[in-house]
Amino acid sequence: MKRSLLLAIAGLAASGCSGSSGQSYGDVIVHWTFSGVSSVTYTCAQGGVDYVVATFPGGELVDSARPTIPCVFAGVQGATFLGILAGPETIVITGYRQMGAMPNPVVDVALFTGQNSVNVVAGATNVVDVIAFSNNDDVILYWHFTHLDSTGTNQPLTCAQAGVTDVLIEFSDAYSAFVPCSQAGVEGVTVQNFAPGPYWVKVTGYRDLQPAALYYGTVDFNKFAGVNAVVDVTAPGIPGNLEVFPRLTGLSGGVYVPYPSPACVSGNVDFLTYTVKDGAGLTLAEGQVACNTNPPSILFTGASAIDKDDLAIRMQGWQTGTPAVMVMDSCSVAFPHFGDSDVAGLGAAIDLLFPIPAVCQ
Repeated sequence: MKRSLLLAIAGLAASGCSGSSGQSYGDVIVHWTFSGVSSVTYTCAQGGVDYVVATFPGGELVDSARPTIPCVFAGVQGATFLGILAGPETIVITGYRQMGAMPNPVVDVALFTGQNSVNVVAGATNVVDVIAFSNNDDVILYWHFTHLDSTGTNQPLTCAQAGVTDVLIEFSDAYSAFVPCSQAGVEGVTVQNFAPGPYWVKVTGYRDLQPAALYYGTVDFNKFAGVNAVVDVTAPGIPGNLEVFPRLTGLSGGVYVPYPSPACVSGNVDFLTYTVKDGAGLTLAEGQVACNTNPPSILFTGASAIDKDDLAIRMQGWQTGTPAVMVMDSCSVAFPHFGDSDVAGLGAAIDLLFPIPAVCQ
């Protein structure tokens, strides 16, 4: 007897027929469910399964008019297979989802696969449950860092350029861990065993696991059953307020001493320029301020706050002219900016030096 497929489960009478060879057959009713991580069971809708393909050892069972079995038919997750050879039998269920929509290509993705054994009794209706397990339940996470430069543009940085050695990853309330920023050249990580559903992920960049976080970004995403989720998080630098106090100094007796007030007049300086760079050499801020009496402090706050990092600050004093003449230079001054409100130069000002040391030029 030819094997056939009836897509309904409704108390069918067993055929109990025998082939010309004297072999006996029975019917098999198969119910299917789907399982992800932590033994969570899904319906067709929850698992995102559109249709099922059933395979017996003799080959794939299909109906000539319906090449695939709907995951749910007449409200039932299952189907009845008529005329299955009596004896030990194994059925394999694969759940598929159609990804995409016309006119774009539609791709059939195998989400779940499972099998179970049944001893087919001739002339009887045999019932078997099959749990199909998720094929892919991983989240592949990548991260990138940015600093806001002096033009207001977020410049991309690698782990090395950002000086990030360790990353804290947090997935909703499901998982968190510290991981190296880069492993074997990959700036990312694969996290296994995620149940389907909506998630958020947070990425926080640290340097040598120091308390101050340098970069932070977050993204919402959906994890679909049976499909690896690929998530890319951009983590901008975390800004902090910064105030820079310049001081004008001149060489006297072999040491640089501050000019008396009004220092701008005493030092013959008309305006100051400044440049603030991060640890990778990216210019985060630059500009100029007038120097009329005493040099003003320069405040970076709010939208102009400086991303936290090991900074290099350089200030120069100029005399107005055509062209302007640089008469003082602080050289590059290293400043660790990891607080929410830092002051560079208070008590140990950023000293602009006259004459300019050769090492600055």
